Amino acid sequence: MSLRFRATEPDEADRVREFLAGVFHMAITAPAFEPSLIHWKYYQPRPDWQGSRSYVLERNGEIVSHGCVWPMPFNTTSGIVSACQIIDWAAAPAAPGAGMLLRREIEKMVAVSVAIGGSPDSRKVIPGSGYATVGSFRKFVRIVRPFRQFRRRPEPRLGRNLAKLARNALWSMAPIPNSVGQSLGLPASSFTATARSAELYRYLLDCPTGSLSAFVLKKAGSEADCFLLNQVDGQTRIADLQATDWLEGVIAATRAAAAIPETCEIVANTSLDALAEALHQAGYRLRGEQPIFVLDRSKALGAAELHITPADYDDFFARFPGAPFAA
Repeated sequence: MSLRFRATEPDEADRVREFLAGVFHMAITAPAFEPSLIHWKYYQPRPDWQGSRSYVLERNGEIVSHGCVWPMPFNTTSGIVSACQIIDWAAAPAAPGAGMLLRREIEKMVAVSVAIGGSPDSRKVIPGSGYATVGSFRKFVRIVRPFRQFRRRPEPRLGRNLAKLARNALWSMAPIPNSVGQSLGLPASSFTATARSAELYRYLLDCPTGSLSAFVLKKAGSEADCFLLNQVDGQTRIADLQATDWLEGVIAATRAAAAIPETCEIVANTSLDALAEALHQAGYRLRGEQPIFVLDRSKALGAAELHITPADYDDFFARFPGAPFAA
């Protein structure tokens, strides 16, 4: 039977939720399938994509694969390059190859397709599909309130939690450095960042998961140094950071995040070496990394290092009630 590729409509959200819950073997009541989050991800208008961002492949009217476009256009020296990641990517076990067929259809809609990490199976498939590994998306954590974190842990193993408490109490003693007399910047021409706008930030701030807040450090002309925080279940995430001096930006974001009473730990993710170094200097510890795969057949991005933040991915709003902390 023939397959049909199409965008879904808002009144189909429950049908999509049921399909994803079944494929991922999760309850439809799980945080990932909360109706307001699904609507925001798939259907709420955003400035860098027209219409629905939820796409399915159907066979005989039944969904056999799904993917959600997460736009991440890159701001290059030659102009804006359309790009996206595909999140909530799933395929029915009874339809082998349907997931990859859907992915190929979405890839036709943009100049560049990006994939970060993924399951062991997808990490085997993606590199063989024309994607190149261009770097790593690194996760850093800084402990702020270890005792509050200990009380909030859902794990039942007391001995393991006490060991984490002892380690994190030690880690939390690292002072937040003073940026005076220090600098860690990069010329904008040395990396390629994803495009930002006031309209995009308004969309991101509407995310129904967590508690988001935006900060502007300084503004020169049309460019602004700014960052976005999201407080989720005791973890405050630096969801986005744009700065001319990375160390100054990290310190400002760290102080703002630590000032939130609910913050047990601060988490930051980055693909940029200079920002990773700034996080290290500010007392953050590396807790993991995932490969970044890019499909760029026309070489639109060039060879510059990519600046990707959690706002370019679902990292900044994902909830993990059973394991809410990175450390």
